[in-house]
Amino acid sequence: MVLLRFSAPRRLLTAACALLMFGASAPLYADGGTWLDNYETALQNARSTRKLVILDIYAPWCGYCRKLQREVYPSQQVREITDQFVRVRIDGEKNPRLMKKFSVRGYPTVIVLNPNGAEIDRIGGYMPARAFARKLRDAQRRGTQGKDLLDQLKGDPESVMLNFRVGVYYYEAGDAGKARQYFLRSYNGRSDPDAAKRRDALYNVAVASMDLQDYAGAIKYWDLYLQNYPDQNRDYTYARYYRGQSNYELGNATAAREDLAFASRHLPDDDARASAARYLAALN
Repeated sequence: MVLLRFSAPRRLLTAACALLMFGASAPLYADGGTWLDNYETALQNARSTRKLVILDIYAPWCGYCRKLQREVYPSQQVREITDQFVRVRIDGEKNPRLMKKFSVRGYPTVIVLNPNGAEIDRIGGYMPARAFARKLRDAQRRGTQGKDLLDQLKGDPESVMLNFRVGVYYYEAGDAGKARQYFLRSYNGRSDPDAAKRRDALYNVAVASMDLQDYAGAIKYWDLYLQNYPDQNRDYTYARYYRGQSNYELGNATAAREDLAFASRHLPDDDARASAARYLAALN
């Protein structure tokens, strides 16, 4: 798994972006507002309106699911916040792929998503109205971060830091294409120059390229990173490792072998060294 550079290395879990069809109509709940039962339509609406999504996964036999629908959604404090979302309610038993996609283990499970379908937060089980509304407002504040950053970026489009933060936002939202675009803008940024942040941005351009399976692009940016930042530290070693993986994917055995041999000796993590050794063995 590729390491994305923030202020320090951290593991990245890539959000799935595929749209799935669930349900077919748009039921109306008299007191709780209008709720869709089509997942794809909900995401399409969210993208067009730039709203977040509240996804309620329930089962017809679930008592707490009915309690949530009868008592929580119609309450004024909850209705005021959910009116600002695209609302969708799905029968989990009829949609096992959705259950698997979001790793749902029980009912009710309420998930807040951004317009790209990436999870922001979730509520597992029943929660009273006041606590439910507070949880949704907290998720909303975090979910609107991207819009706020983009608004700031309009005033300083060549900002190294702002472009970097927007890149991180899109990567965490599961949009590696937009993330790469903003990381590259961060690397080439001219205002508020930050050498360390530009370095991390270039690293992340290569990471995003690998996530997009653009291995030729990844090699291009790993080459640039290694040329510009030749200090043989942790990031240098991982850059060699990932360049080796990218060459491996493209069948460039000679180039891959050199980097993977280096990585198998110098990576700081035992599992990563073992992974590099396995790649290396597959070339022999």
